[in-house]
Amino acid sequence: YCAARGAQNAFIKAVGLEFAAKNVQINAIAQNYVSNPVYYPDELVQSERFQKHLARNVPIRRVARPEEQAEFALFLASNNSDFFVGQIFPFSGGWAINA
Repeated sequence: YCAARGAQNAFIKAVGLEFAAKNVQINAIAQNYVSNPVYYPDELVQSERFQKHLARNVPIRRVARPEEQAEFALFLASNNSDFFVGQIFPFSGGWAINA
């Protein structure tokens, strides 16, 4: 996993650098803790054990709604994000700063 994630991050940075001069922004969203019925089913999310895990590890103390991630992706696809190039954005409710 670590090698694959490192390669993915390096790829985003390299391709971002290559295409920036062509006015194409390449970025990535590194998601974690986004509501998903397969990965985070409701019965897991509502469990006391998982809630304790969120309280310890995720500063925002909840999973994101899919709509929140979609809104962020739309922002990255908009002209408002033209200055972001080759970035990997943690979308994790703060887990990335706590890890």
